[in-house]
Amino acid sequence: MRKLGFASCGVLAAVLGAASSVRGGPVPLATVHPLRLPSALVSSVFHIEKSENKNQVHYAVRVDERCRPAGKAPVYAYWRDFEDGPKAVSPLLQHEQPAYGLTEPRSIELNESGGEVRIGMRGFPDRALRIVTFSQVGACRARAFTPIQGQPAVLTAIYVELGFLFSVDHVLVRGVRVSDGRQVKEKVDD
Repeated sequence: MRKLGFASCGVLAAVLGAASSVRGGPVPLATVHPLRLPSALVSSVFHIEKSENKNQVHYAVRVDERCRPAGKAPVYAYWRDFEDGPKAVSPLLQHEQPAYGLTEPRSIELNESGGEVRIGMRGFPDRALRIVTFSQVGACRARAFTPIQGQPAVLTAIYVELGFLFSVDHVLVRGVRVSDGRQVKEKVDD
């Protein structure tokens, strides 16, 4: 059985909300170099991990046969319950939505071989995410774009360091900068 690791999901939402003061503009798809920037299978575009245990919240996107986002809410979150085994998964529970859930998509755009979903995380209400799907070497792939240190980046993971009595000590947002492919991180203190 997994534990959230803090007394209230609202605690994480408040801390993550404080991290969202930096915004970045859209990154044209043409600037996305597939050899330099990470891409993920659509089953796990990025994830959240906590210091409490090995379990992670993963964010995935449903796609059609042409790698285009499918449905009215194609991006979703689920647990990888590594404490229970390497393949164990479970849905996000209702009380976990304020910290880990997603907003309704702000827009969904489709093209010939992929598309784009603009969405937000409830724990990061002011920091927009742009999920881009595409075909690469015969497989559907995806990237999550968001500003990190005020610059456009591909989001790979968010790490939550828990403090005393399950409070959040700090959050670390990690990714790869679009401009030069270098790893970048942004620490958000409580």
